[in-house]
Amino acid sequence: MADILRETAKVLGVNVQYQVNEFHNTGVCAAIITGKDNENRSLVTKLGAAHCFTANFLDKPNVWELVEKAQYYYIGGFVFPISKDAIMKIAEHAVKNNKTLIMNLSATFLCKYFSNSDLGIMQYVDVLIGNEGEFLTFAEQSGFNTEDVEEIAEKAAALPMKGHRERIVFITHGKAPIVFATGGKVFRAEIEPIDRKKIVDTNGCGDAFMGGFLAQLVQNKPIEECIHCGNYAARTVLQSYGCSFPETPDYEWE
Repeated sequence: MADILRETAKVLGVNVQYQVNEFHNTGVCAAIITGKDNENRSLVTKLGAAHCFTANFLDKPNVWELVEKAQYYYIGGFVFPISKDAIMKIAEHAVKNNKTLIMNLSATFLCKYFSNSDLGIMQYVDVLIGNEGEFLTFAEQSGFNTEDVEEIAEKAAALPMKGHRERIVFITHGKAPIVFATGGKVFRAEIEPIDRKKIVDTNGCGDAFMGGFLAQLVQNKPIEECIHCGNYAARTVLQSYGCSFPETPDYEWE
């Protein structure tokens, strides 16, 4: 499995650095898609070596060199239970060097790390993304005293942070408009609908959205274009089994 990951990344031109664990295999995940319209997804994971990641891997000269060269960092919440130290190391570097840290709530059971005032990760986060269910949990644990999505987005964006930038918060909810907030203002971005009959596999849809979104963000494109590209990537993945794309994407921005 590790060889497959390495070779696939190489073919796609992605520079991936793996921490190799001699005692555990590469993690795997099985997905079962059910339902009349393939709307239900069940996942069973075995984290394997991924569960053994350590922050000292970042101290390797060839790895930290890449960290220093990067201007944007994207970290999913799933890293928290494994290595909070690794996240904080990247976060401290980002704020010290005026770089951008993007984080994903990833799951409701991980929201406790983002709302933990002792850990204080939110003061480093420039861009926070999650779905409605995750943000409802985050709001409850943060004492926002509201279940209104727009209010939650505004309050999350206004949380104290280091540095001089204003945080942007994005809340997704399937085919419903994306709610995002920054600078005391709340906006909505419509989602281009897809025929349910075309939905084949929802697995990887959220990751695809993030990939499309980040591809534009790192090019300093407008937020609306970032969201549009994220939606395009998500719609494309929905229409085939596995997280796959056509050889020649037909993405366009008006």
